[in-house]
Amino acid sequence: MRIKKYIAIVIALLLILPASAFNINADASEEYISNLSTYKQYFRRTIGSFARADMYENRILASVTVAQAILESGWGQSSRTDLPEVGKNLFGIRTYSDWGGKIYDAENNIICSNLIEYGIIDGADYSGWGWRAYDSWVDSINDHSALLNTSGYAIIPGMTDYKAVCNALVECNYTKDANYIESLIAAIENYDLTVFDDINPNEHKVIAIKMSDAEKVLDLDGSVTLTAEVLGSTDVTQPLTWASANEEVATVDQNGIITAKSEGYTLITASIGNREACCIVKVLSRYNARVTVNLNVRDKAGTDGAKLGEFRKDQAINVTGDAVDGWYPVSGVSTDGIGVTGWSFAEYITLTPVIETENNIKVGLSRFEINRDVGKTYQFRYAVGSTYPIDKTLTWTSSDPTVASVDQGGLVTMHKYGTATITATAVGGASASCVVNVTTEQVKYTAHAVTSLYIRSDDSASAKAVGFFDKKSITNQNIIVTDNYYNAEGLIDDEWYYVEGIMRTGEFGTGYSNSNYIVITEKAAPPPPEHSFIFVDTVFAEEEGCIYGAFENCTAGELLAHVTGGDLAVYDKNGLLMSPDNMLTTGCALKMLSGGGVVNSAIIIIRGDINCDGKIDPLDYLLLKRSLLGTITIEGNGLKAAFVAGKSNISVVDYIMIKRQYLGTFTIKQNKEV
Repeated sequence: MRIKKYIAIVIALLLILPASAFNINADASEEYISNLSTYKQYFRRTIGSFARADMYENRILASVTVAQAILESGWGQSSRTDLPEVGKNLFGIRTYSDWGGKIYDAENNIICSNLIEYGIIDGADYSGWGWRAYDSWVDSINDHSALLNTSGYAIIPGMTDYKAVCNALVECNYTKDANYIESLIAAIENYDLTVFDDINPNEHKVIAIKMSDAEKVLDLDGSVTLTAEVLGSTDVTQPLTWASANEEVATVDQNGIITAKSEGYTLITASIGNREACCIVKVLSRYNARVTVNLNVRDKAGTDGAKLGEFRKDQAINVTGDAVDGWYPVSGVSTDGIGVTGWSFAEYITLTPVIETENNIKVGLSRFEINRDVGKTYQFRYAVGSTYPIDKTLTWTSSDPTVASVDQGGLVTMHKYGTATITATAVGGASASCVVNVTTEQVKYTAHAVTSLYIRSDDSASAKAVGFFDKKSITNQNIIVTDNYYNAEGLIDDEWYYVEGIMRTGEFGTGYSNSNYIVITEKAAPPPPEHSFIFVDTVFAEEEGCIYGAFENCTAGELLAHVTGGDLAVYDKNGLLMSPDNMLTTGCALKMLSGGGVVNSAIIIIRGDINCDGKIDPLDYLLLKRSLLGTITIEGNGLKAAFVAGKSNISVVDYIMIKRQYLGTFTIKQNKEV
């Protein structure tokens, strides 16, 4: 019994003592960290050094900042998007209505200067939001802390319990991901990120050191100077020690001057005691090929060669000579971030003219079509987005300058009636075009606002506001723009559009809105013919003189609630006026009345209601069965109701679907448009 008692005591101690007493967590973290790729270890130290400095300056717990950067950016090398590499956004922060900075367009892998340019470039595909983009990872960290210091996250600054901060992020609606808390805590504990939460001065009175950049990209033999700021006491006398983790890739002197030596990654550090600032330096060479799969690099041609490294799918590499027995001599950066030279299987390598990195370029114009009278002008708003910075000068041309000419600033002048195409071309050949119709015609287009937008009584910012449009991301509400619009003062200014649509109040409104915040998407559909039925939603739809959408026990009043267009009434199959609570059947008619007569009429069809009694029951599928056997013929409205499967000839499928509807194992879709 005494042995069992001792065992119980030991177990109790194990349960109450912290894991650190046995160094369990420390050992586990060391193993996790040692198993990271070289690049990920660099990333941890780099973001950690910035997060420590940021915690000292902005009171956001460093371990949580690093964990969020790891999870949101995939260690700065996300496989889903180039947001961390091109957009320099480590935290997946989206744009908000007050964001005036750059935007990353993930669809095109380009950077746009602002929200307006993003809307111009994406046009009809603009979704109402984008990803914030920055000039550097440092700016991303600063913006992340600025966000968490706003009123919506007021409880977070100053918190020192990482688990509490992780919970607070979700409570404050940073994300709706239910697993986010656990993921952050696991990253913090697995990779020992709490080490960066220490902002007590070290033996040299240094709290943190902050590098001027978190990453740098250099060409071979390129050079750059980094600086480092020491945070802490003003009387720190110990000098910074600069070092490179891999001097074969790049060296650094004690003045922070870096010199590139060979292709690959290295970590540049500036340290005093146990405090360091870090910068990942990537050295590139000129690439002439791309791999099509994840591809091994071996020390000789052939599968029996020793593996030296691996290239990622779609990675740019160098082919340094002719193929030997189906193998190319190659060089590039392997998946662990280190430069590698060897041999790879030629079948999975495509020779390309790519140099260093692929620069996507997209040109956007404010309009895809404009309409103006002779003698008028139009000034294009335009935008150029690119993956990496370029000269954004455009070359403007007209397909017929005698109809409409354009200067090199995008100003179009109308000369004679006709049509011309204006094209703007950027460096590298990317272009966008707009059709110019020199005409007196007014043309309507559908559009949407890229931000919440006033409707004014005149084309002037000082004019009275008569309404308000919400941006597309809030309501998905389209508005109508009338082009070539004249008011009492003549043609309205190009900075304004005459607009109409549903306002924030839910009412229909018309007026003028600033064209800078409106994206025109397509020509508006022509108005319906006079006396047409207008359906207010998709519950009911008209097709070839028949109205679909009615279900069993549907009443005349329910149909009338979903359609407008004039004086409407519903009549039964015998031509008698129905009251709103009368049940619809196949063969009833919706009629529009005007001037004492019927100006439009459509027959109600309930699919499956073959005997026209408004119900789907055994008699309906027995009639269909007899028709298939050839003993009866179904005609007229009953025949239209029999086409349950949507075909032009009834079949066994229609019979089965009607029977299953009656048995409750299937639901017939009544509206053909749904």
